[in-house]
Amino acid sequence: MRTNAFYIRALLGVVAFTALVIVLFGRKSGGSSDFWLPSSFNTGPRGHKALYTTLEDIHWPVGRWQSSLRELSGTNQVLLLARNTLGRRYPLQPLEIEQLLNWVQAGNTLILLGDFAESPDAKPLLETIGFRHLTPVTASNRLYEQSSEMLSRERPGLSLHANAPGNHAQRVSIESTYPLPRPSDQANALLTDEKADYAIEQTQGAGRVIVVASASLLDNTFLPQADNLPFVLRLLQPQGRMPEKIWFEEAHHGYRTTFALTDLFQQPGVQLASAQLAFGLLVFLSSQLVRFGPVRPLNRKGSRSTLEFVHSLANLYRRADIRNDIVSGLFRDTHQAILRRFNLPPETSHEVLARQLKETFPQLPPWKKLAQRFDSDDYVQGLPPTGWLKVSRELITIKNTML
Repeated sequence: MRTNAFYIRALLGVVAFTALVIVLFGRKSGGSSDFWLPSSFNTGPRGHKALYTTLEDIHWPVGRWQSSLRELSGTNQVLLLARNTLGRRYPLQPLEIEQLLNWVQAGNTLILLGDFAESPDAKPLLETIGFRHLTPVTASNRLYEQSSEMLSRERPGLSLHANAPGNHAQRVSIESTYPLPRPSDQANALLTDEKADYAIEQTQGAGRVIVVASASLLDNTFLPQADNLPFVLRLLQPQGRMPEKIWFEEAHHGYRTTFALTDLFQQPGVQLASAQLAFGLLVFLSSQLVRFGPVRPLNRKGSRSTLEFVHSLANLYRRADIRNDIVSGLFRDTHQAILRRFNLPPETSHEVLARQLKETFPQLPPWKKLAQRFDSDDYVQGLPPTGWLKVSRELITIKNTML
């Protein structure tokens, strides 16, 4: 028993330690230290907080979208969906892609920025728009296979020409990346280097989709360079009109209004705690097998049947009735013996008999108290087995004296 209590305490200790690890080391969604997240909340080099803050300062209708893309509704809105090799966290679901395209065709603008060619979950979206031959920007070709000097902390950039209306020429800087293929003849190139396109606009129903080869166009590092900010502000105004809302998509970067159960097991602390809990259970079970041997079923003795129980109780009651009958018969014989000894009629009271016995045989037990028990059927009540034995002895003593 003590050994079982020890194992139970050990198991409770493992569970408590697991809960402590979850609390202390579970990653909180949307922390400011996640510099790799391309989010409007993030102040890191690849974050977009500079643009978000700028739009707020000039009173543009900006907001952070932290729900599923299936909940998009309305028209004349803009959604910025940024992704890079470091920032993809939650994949796009097929139903989200379908709803997203329906939302664009209803009269909204979708701006895709980053290395979507590397994302298998985004291929259906790109193929529907018309991009079928995008070159994945992997670690080996991300910098055009330039020398190792280009792999330093400095992010090499491209200086591109923006197709701006009028005679005003805009130069835009982005991180070095592969160009985009033209999806169709109707597609409009927005950023070029006179050899290839790096931002393309494609019409979808009443709306439009803009694909930019790199998310660095509007991140905190490149946004202040060249004419990036004026170019981005032009992209955010469909046909030169102010949209009703400009959304920065953050749900797929870890900033979510809802927390699913599957998200819980993606936390590093929970994974570590689950491994420790599994190890603790393994030690507990293995120690049980080693200490006590293999688990065997307990062979219990068969319980008594109801009929046997009833028979036992009936036997007890029968024995009790026999005892009562014997004592009652002994009293009647003793009573008759007293009447014969003193030659008294049967209706003589117990008080008279008790007085005669006391005068003639003072050593005998008092008769009146003894006889009153048998004046009714209640003589069997209130006496334990030792009491009945005493009554029987007193009756036998009186009877033997009378003979």
